Amino acid sequence: MPKIAILAGEASGDLIGSQLMGHLNKKIKNVKFVGVGGPLMKKEG
Repeated sequence: MPKIAILAGEASGDLIGSQLMGHLNKKIKNVKFVGVGGPLMKKEG
């Protein structure tokens, strides 16, 4: 299972991070995310 760390310190980073997570969830099976973000990233996993 791949593990990817993403850090976002502001609202625009949260948006971009959540979009990236959404795309990666579709492309990679069983991907796990760790890091710091906001509500949008939390919603993606």
